Amino acid sequence: MSSGELLRSEAGQFTTARNVKRPSIRLKEALLDNDLYLPLSIIIAQQRRCIVFKFGAQRIERLKLIGSLYDQCQDTMVQFFTFLSNVLTTENFYHKFPSIDNLVLDIHLQVDAAFQISRSLFNLNIQSALIQNYIDAVTVVMSPVLDFVKTLHPQRTWEEMIPQFYLTFCSLSMSNLQVPEIAYKRSIEELELEMTQIDERKELTAAKKRKEKEKIHIIIDKLKEELFKQKEHVERVRNKTKAETITEFLRLCIFPRCLLSEIDALYCAHFIRVIYDLVTPNFSTIICYDRLIYDISYSLASCSENEAIRYGRFLESLLESVMSWHGDKNKFDKVI
Repeated sequence: MSSGELLRSEAGQFTTARNVKRPSIRLKEALLDNDLYLPLSIIIAQQRRCIVFKFGAQRIERLKLIGSLYDQCQDTMVQFFTFLSNVLTTENFYHKFPSIDNLVLDIHLQVDAAFQISRSLFNLNIQSALIQNYIDAVTVVMSPVLDFVKTLHPQRTWEEMIPQFYLTFCSLSMSNLQVPEIAYKRSIEELELEMTQIDERKELTAAKKRKEKEKIHIIIDKLKEELFKQKEHVERVRNKTKAETITEFLRLCIFPRCLLSEIDALYCAHFIRVIYDLVTPNFSTIICYDRLIYDISYSLASCSENEAIRYGRFLESLLESVMSWHGDKNKFDKVI
């Protein structure tokens, strides 16, 4: 999920998986030809918010059913948005998707859903504005969004956490923080093995063998290029994040997002590790972990079944860091 488009296609996700390739293409065509992808995105996101009020006074009696419906709607929303981010072109995003302030203020989406829809558009705009300096491109693209973000919470909130950091957290995804080098290496090795096996295929002529090898070689070169660009991008993001400060951001950032999906849960855990690695000013790793782990009963009590699973995945990923500190005195002393 943190890889580039080419690696995802080689891994067989969505449009290239044999068993879903044709249905995916048909779904894409139906959504584009009838301009349905934006209305569906909005309706699914709105429905998720409405479910908790669906049964009126009887919602306490049907709490388990409501939780199940909420989880199904949430999973559908994440899957649909992920599908759109893989199949829509830059032009589709530019001409059809409203701005994030319109999504929240006019269409009345929750902030997390609005960012989920807009995240791909942010990345496209930044890449379009990127000429030399990544930070300058981000500033140009995200300045209007930052002005909107400042209106989401009272001023006292921004006294503890600057809005730039809040926006950074909400606008990034796992691909901005981590490069799956092992997955790239594995895909390249598989392609190289496939290329060596072409000579053993007696049914192919010499010309066809040469053509197949050239085709695979092009894919390998593109994968290596994509890996290089991914590394560059992650480094730029880390350099930008290092320039920002944070004190307390669990309530507004971590907890809402880690419940969205498993990849968001992993993103939250990895984000905490990144700001620790960058020695972010005013960020206490010990206090952060203490507040997250000391008493999780209140957090879990407000979760649906699937949300509790995602929260557990988030904590599991966090505890991997704790165990590494536990096993190395030098690392532990550094944290303290």
